[in-house]
This record gives sequence, C-alpha cells and structure tokens, in this order.
Amino acid sequence: MVKLALERSEGVTEFKLKLASAWVKFDADMITEDTIINNIKKTTRYPYVTVKE
Repeated sequence: MVKLALERSEGVTEFKLKLASAWVKFDADMITEDTIINNIKKTTRYPYVTVKE
C-alpha cells in the first residue's frame, strides 16, 4: 500500500521500500514532505508515519 501511495504522488521521483521503512526522493517544487506523509496515511490508514533525516 505504501508503494501505491508513493506511485500516485506526483513529484516523487524515486523510492525504495524495505520492511517498515522507505527511502523517498522527491521534487520539492512539486510536492512537500507533509503531502507525501498524508498520502501514505490516507492510502494505508497507518496512524503514524515518521520522517528520519
């Protein structure tokens, strides 16, 4: 489901999924980090999605 959310997020240019984590590269002019998080939450219904730098 996370893969589907990222594929549907316009502005996401690359991503890699591994167990309970994802590495995501995106165009900041097209999409924000908050929008990506909200897209994942909406698609997966996960209550918590966090970001690590």
